[in-house]
Amino acid sequence: MHGRQFREGRVTSQTQPLEDESYGAEDAFVETWRRNALGLDPATGRFRRSEAETAWRVQDSLGVQLRRSPDPNVDWIDATGRTVDAVGNFPGRHFERQWPNLQARIRDHLEKAELVPVDVAQFSPEQIARVRRFIDDNALGPRAFIVGD
Repeated sequence: MHGRQFREGRVTSQTQPLEDESYGAEDAFVETWRRNALGLDPATGRFRRSEAETAWRVQDSLGVQLRRSPDPNVDWIDATGRTVDAVGNFPGRHFERQWPNLQARIRDHLEKAELVPVDVAQFSPEQIARVRRFIDDNALGPRAFIVGD
């Protein structure tokens, strides 16, 4: 189910606020753990908040639920088995220096994953427009797409 979970005979929104009384403490714990697990980098064994934030944005944007990929070459897999490997989510003050690298990473990631979200949450409107133009001018969408704008 896109953007929904089936729990104990009822369907609940994946983004249902944890404060909602109908969302039990156990459900809240499981959902919090699942969402945080999206930021665990299997290569380092460390939690990467920026990666978790990107995963949350992808889930909200696509209405899917992600899980960590067992394949170390991609970040996540959705419920239908599509591979997702994200780029971006770094401070906009580094954009100019990182722009050539970001373009190369978008292209590289498209070779190994079905979907490549570009997280622009920390970028300025001008920087976001530049990323969008790059995706459009190179016909990289819809597989490459923006989240966090």
